[in-house]
Amino acid sequence: ALHADYGLLIERQRNSTSVRYLLVNIRTGASFETQSVLPADSGAESDGTVIIENTWKRLYQLARKDLFETALRKGRDAGPVELPTPLDPQAETAPVGSLPAAAPATGDRPLLAVYDFAADGPMGAAAAILADALREELLKQGKVLLVKRERVSQVLQDMAISQLGLDDDSRAIDAGKALAASQVVTGQFGVMGGSSVLQVKRIEIRSHIERFIGSTRCPQGREALLLEELPALARDIAMGL
Repeated sequence: ALHADYGLLIERQRNSTSVRYLLVNIRTGASFETQSVLPADSGAESDGTVIIENTWKRLYQLARKDLFETALRKGRDAGPVELPTPLDPQAETAPVGSLPAAAPATGDRPLLAVYDFAADGPMGAAAAILADALREELLKQGKVLLVKRERVSQVLQDMAISQLGLDDDSRAIDAGKALAASQVVTGQFGVMGGSSVLQVKRIEIRSHIERFIGSTRCPQGREALLLEELPALARDIAMGL
């Protein structure tokens, strides 16, 4: 009746510190559940906040594929979005640039800013989920540190730069400087012919060189495969760091 895509139930039993979280896809009935146990000590507010934040993250990770598919369905209902400047369709991943890498920004690992991927309005939510999944895979590589997404969003807002505006490398670099990052990762998500395509590049702030350009694709209607390809794409992006 509320035209919602999902319903969220948060249940806490009386005299218990256990909290149950249940996320339900209204359209399909798919459900995702997790639990947390809050500190018994009412004074441990900071510990409770961390537990709740981690619980939300865990629930999101459980439901990410379903959320992605829902965002795609709604995006497709609004019409396909063609990518304006496609990469070579034959090149899945192609590292470029031959100059030595910039000095690490923090310790022995470079600090990367990964922007949400550009996509026309209807596909914006799906593109954001893909970018978030790529951040997670990059962290698993253990070769980089990442600027927090909230910090990235705040700087882009302060600089009045939209995700579509990040197609301009110079603006992506300017935002990267404001974030004190040594490199930035940008991308586009859209349609090329009968395929859904994710294009990504890594740019070094100091030299303005594109250190990596690559893409991954899948047939339209099977976009969940893109999530499965992200670990390999993250390895290629992190190559040489």
